[in-house]
Amino acid sequence: PWNQGFLMSGDIVRRMDPYFPFEKSVEQWGRSFAAMNISYKQATMDLDLLDRKGKYSNGFCHWPQPAWVKPGGTWQPSTTHFTSLADPSAIGSGYTGLTTLMHEAGHAAHFANIQMPSPLFAQERSPTSVAYAELQSMFLDSLVGDADWMAKYAISREGEAIPWDLVAEQIKATHPYKVFALRGMLAVPYFERALYEMPEEDVTAESIKALADKVEKDIQGGLSARPLLSVPHILSDEASCYYHGYVLAEMG
Repeated sequence: PWNQGFLMSGDIVRRMDPYFPFEKSVEQWGRSFAAMNISYKQATMDLDLLDRKGKYSNGFCHWPQPAWVKPGGTWQPSTTHFTSLADPSAIGSGYTGLTTLMHEAGHAAHFANIQMPSPLFAQERSPTSVAYAELQSMFLDSLVGDADWMAKYAISREGEAIPWDLVAEQIKATHPYKVFALRGMLAVPYFERALYEMPEEDVTAESIKALADKVEKDIQGGLSARPLLSVPHILSDEASCYYHGYVLAEMG
C-alpha cells in the first residue's frame, strides 16, 4: 500500500555524494577501525571492492585460512577475502560501497582475532552464532550513517566536512522508513521456515513463488521491490537459514 521508492526518493543522495568519494573508502575504514583499536592480528586480506559484469551481486567475506592457536602455542593468522560492490560512476555508490566495506571488514576483524585451539571457531558455520557475527559487522557498518561519524570522516575531495543541516535532513528523510527495511529482513526467515515446513509433495516452482508472494504481503504489506526469491542467501548452502541473524543483530 506504500510506494516506498517514491516516498524515499529525492536529492539527499545526490547532495551527500560529494562527501563520500569512493577513493577515500579504504582510508575511512582504516582510520575508523584504528580509532577503535580494531586490528587484524597479522591477517592477510584480499579486497575486491568494485562492481563489474559477472561479479556475485552481494558483498561477502570468507576465510581460506581461519585464525587459530596451534598445539605448540604458535599463532596462525587468518587469510581473508572480502568484497564490496561500488560503481564510482554512480551517484550514491561511495556511501553504499563504504557501508558494505565496513560491514565485511567487520567480519574480517572479528574472525581474525579469535584465539582458540581449533580453526573451527573462526568460521561462519556452527558453533559460531550468526546473530553474534552479524551484530559486530552491522554495528560497524552503521557508523557510516551516524551523525558523529559523518562529522569527522565524511569529507569531500576539496577537504570540506559534510554540513550539519544536510546530516539532519538525511536523518529526517530516512529514519521513518527504517522499519520497512527491518520488515524486509524479517520476511526472509519467515519464508524459509514456511518453505522447509512445506510437505514435499507440495513443493513445486509455482507453490514456492506463491509462498514468497504471500510472505511479502503478510509481513511487508505488499509485494517487495526486492523479491524474496532474489535474496542470494536462500540459495547458498552456507547462508541459508541465516537471515534471522541480521534481524537479531539489528535488535541488538
